[in-house]
Amino acid sequence: MLRNLTIHNFKSWQNTGQMPLASLTGLFGNNSSGKTGIIQLLLMLKQTVESADPQRVLHTGDEQTYIDLGTIYDVIYQHQIPGELAFSLTWDLPEYLNIINPEGELDDIIFSIPSLSFNVNIAVK
Repeated sequence: MLRNLTIHNFKSWQNTGQMPLASLTGLFGNNSSGKTGIIQLLLMLKQTVESADPQRVLHTGDEQTYIDLGTIYDVIYQHQIPGELAFSLTWDLPEYLNIINPEGELDDIIFSIPSLSFNVNIAVK
């Protein structure tokens, strides 16, 4: 389950700061304040992962995807190119990830990880 999201330079968000997420999270704000942009980022990441092209850094969309956000110019904050798009995600794992000593027995656990984080900075030129 997603626990935290941070976005820099995506659509109307210059910096969201760290946004905690829960099993039920509401997004409230004025019209055109960027609520939809948060959902669009998550959908863009999903369609990027599902893309058939492993070389593609971001899949902003086409007629066969969840959303079509146009070009990178359309999604970068204030269309500032060159620029940098950055985001980070933290999520809980469904079960602990056990790191086992490769030289030990199978039950020789070095440490266990309850969650993972993913951070990315994409230079836009």
